[in-house]
Amino acid sequence: MADTDKPAAGFWAISTLKQNVIANLLGRGWSALMALAFVPFYLRYIGVEGYALVGFSLTLFAIASLLDLGVGTTLNRELARRAATRTQAQDARDLVRTLEAVYWLLALVIGVTVFLAAPAIAHYWVKSPTLAPATIEQAIRLMGIALAFQWPMSLYSGGLLGLERQVKLNQIMAVMSTVRGAGAVLVLWLVAPTIEAFFVWQIVASILQTAWSALALWRALPAAGAPVFRAGLIMEIGGFAAGVTGISVFSLILTQLDKVVLSALLPLETFGFYTLAGVVASAATIPVAPIFAAVFPRMSRLVAQRDEARLADLYHVSSQLISVAMLPFATVIMFFAPEILFAWTRNPAVAEHSALLVTLITAGAIINASLNIPYALQLAYGWVRLGFWMTLVNVVLLVPAIYYAAVHYGAAGAAAVWVGMNACNLLVGIHLLHRRLLVKEKWRWAIQDFALPLATALSIGAIARAFFPPGLGAAATVAALAGVGVLIALACAMIAPAIRGYTFNAAVRLSAVLKS
Repeated sequence: MADTDKPAAGFWAISTLKQNVIANLLGRGWSALMALAFVPFYLRYIGVEGYALVGFSLTLFAIASLLDLGVGTTLNRELARRAATRTQAQDARDLVRTLEAVYWLLALVIGVTVFLAAPAIAHYWVKSPTLAPATIEQAIRLMGIALAFQWPMSLYSGGLLGLERQVKLNQIMAVMSTVRGAGAVLVLWLVAPTIEAFFVWQIVASILQTAWSALALWRALPAAGAPVFRAGLIMEIGGFAAGVTGISVFSLILTQLDKVVLSALLPLETFGFYTLAGVVASAATIPVAPIFAAVFPRMSRLVAQRDEARLADLYHVSSQLISVAMLPFATVIMFFAPEILFAWTRNPAVAEHSALLVTLITAGAIINASLNIPYALQLAYGWVRLGFWMTLVNVVLLVPAIYYAAVHYGAAGAAAVWVGMNACNLLVGIHLLHRRLLVKEKWRWAIQDFALPLATALSIGAIARAFFPPGLGAAATVAALAGVGVLIALACAMIAPAIRGYTFNAAVRLSAVLKS
């Protein structure tokens, strides 16, 4: 085991992994920035109710992901394991061809289903006092077409992640997020400021992104014979994929139930405020998915090689890295939601109605984000039973609570249940995980990787909130909040042992370069 005050060599000494982490952070960070940057333009051209339909489309995409059947995650793991042996090139190509055929068939089914269900959804589910049902119906039909072309992206991205071609994947994501957002604004400005025009452009962007990703994956696969469809490969990976599917299904219910219920119970404008709150809160966890994406295939490879010492180092340093990278964003968003919302949208109503929701959703997101690396460890070992049963219990116990809270207390009630659910998952899940995997690492994770960085960030955030000067202009507010975020990042980096050692060594090297 590496000294906790030194950088974990098993992680940082591997240039490919460092490149992947950095590429993921930059690529997904840019994609998230693009998603946020264009929202004020969307609000200007299609209004809050039109943007609520955009939020509804995201929920629809999430529901459709149930039919992924764990294939994207399974391909990620299987290609990483095959890369570890370097003797299964033909199997890798055949696996991609087999899953690709299944994926596109399901994409067609999903697209047709949404297209045909559009009238029922428009007339009996989505409520709007101003948008005509015909307009909503047309928008939902276009959502279905966009979904059919966008959905296979999870397969191709999973393959690129497993092959550790994450620099290429993030190039695609960064370019296409810019094209998707900027193109939509241009279409709304120059062609027609309608929700239908918005979704037509989403179809075009989805086709381009999926085609580019498919080409990149096939070029990255090892050379071998022509790929063929082999149904037997589906049986080989079926157990793991089924477990991931179960976890995905129940997780989706837990994370999307509030949106589904609120979209049916609340006026479309109110649901729009909730959607905006979710978008802002999601910015808090922008660094999490990039780190997970880089770490999971490497964990799978280390498990295949039975290298538990390097696996433990990777586990702790990546957990601490998530804390250090995520907490500055999350803490600032939690404590300064009204200022951020107003500076972003210039809309006092949005800031008033969404601030509490942003704080609650972000609090739950912090806890949820901390469980990503422990979940990656479970997947790397192929142990999906824990995640499956925990999510099943959550559904049985907490779905009624979410529904009750949403009905009686509205959006804030549903958000509060989200916080409590994640807190319970943290307390129970970490204990059960470390009874079986990396048995001696539980308290090190709980204290060094999670509790100390969190306590540090929340303390600084609370002090900054108490002494934050009122009446600052937009530019001064942004600068002040950026300063708070930097201070939190530095403090968390110093309190996390693995990151502290790496940061110190990097500073020493930089100082030597400057002196020379």
